Amino acid sequence: MKAMRRRYFSLTAGLLLAALLAVCHLSAASGGEVTQATLGSGQWLLTEITGQKIKTNAERPAYLVFGEGNRMSGSGGCNRLAGEYRLASGRIHFSRMISTKMACLDMRAEDALLAALPTVTSCSLSESGDVLTFYNDDGVVVAVLRRDYSSRESR
Repeated sequence: MKAMRRRYFSLTAGLLLAALLAVCHLSAASGGEVTQATLGSGQWLLTEITGQKIKTNAERPAYLVFGEGNRMSGSGGCNRLAGEYRLASGRIHFSRMISTKMACLDMRAEDALLAALPTVTSCSLSESGDVLTFYNDDGVVVAVLRRDYSSRESR
């Protein structure tokens, strides 16, 4: 019986240590805390989607804006998009996504963004507060956005 208790204790202690290390790793990697206030200050330009760098089109950039009432809007680089998001403790979920349906010459980034947003489950903010990274359930980077201070929701 004592041996069984010792094994149970060792297993429990090991699991708790692993969980603590994971939390510490996530806290260190995330830089600043992602809050409604940090998301809502300006727009976020898409710089990477599913591992591919995005060249910013000055006339039609792909971007997201996080507004009040858990509403988000933006552009995929061609079409306007909107939806809802929920943010709590570094977890973020997008839902009720809609977009216009214009055709453009190159819609790869937009199509990838619209496909990726529903898979996002968490996010982190760089230490500088200028880079927002979205991850899926497996911890894989889904999208990277850079804060755009030059355009305060003017689009």
